[in-house]
Amino acid sequence: MLQSGKKTALAIIILLLSVGQLLAGTVYVYLAPDGTLAYSDEQLETPYRYLNTIHLNWGDIEGRKPDPVNDSELDELLADESDQEKNKKQVSDKRFSDIVNLMAEKYRLPPELIHAVIEAESNYNVSAISRTGATGLMQLMPETAKRLGVSDRSDPKQNIEGGAKYLRELLDRFDNDLALALAGYNAGEHAVLKHGRTVPPYKETQKYVDIVLRNLRRNFTSGDAG
Repeated sequence: MLQSGKKTALAIIILLLSVGQLLAGTVYVYLAPDGTLAYSDEQLETPYRYLNTIHLNWGDIEGRKPDPVNDSELDELLADESDQEKNKKQVSDKRFSDIVNLMAEKYRLPPELIHAVIEAESNYNVSAISRTGATGLMQLMPETAKRLGVSDRSDPKQNIEGGAKYLRELLDRFDNDLALALAGYNAGEHAVLKHGRTVPPYKETQKYVDIVLRNLRRNFTSGDAG
């Protein structure tokens, strides 16, 4: 099943992503002949150029096992956000879309994922500073930013690039398991390793992963991000 262009992977992503849980599955990311990103649950051949593979597995979090998603549930997933919320989000997205798209291509990530993390981390507030000292759109800590080559965390381009680079590192480290990569982004990769390469049993981290996946599901189904 192949999906390409702005309406990114509606069928496959809706089947894989649902409110509060992520079904097991694999998404292959390709560069389509027209220059857009293409997503498929099957491996494609020329003229599509392979970029990346993302493994989706949410069934182990909090002991939940995924249930099949039927047609009526899919309709509900597409209708659970008000027009006002969507319009507000579109304005925020478009301020940084060029940077997000650039970093998505550079680090082989769906732009929808970067947007989902930015929204969860800072809600597009360039000046956001957490109580622990994380700064900017993707809330980079000083030590992490330095390691990633970010000299000015208040600069949107540097901050987004640092966050995208970190996501790419985490996906590579955890075999493209998206839930583990997001948990590592929130709690640190060592916390994920400490708990046997599972999402740590921290309420904040589990809530964070859940929120990012909700954002991601909405971005994929709405086609607004990027």
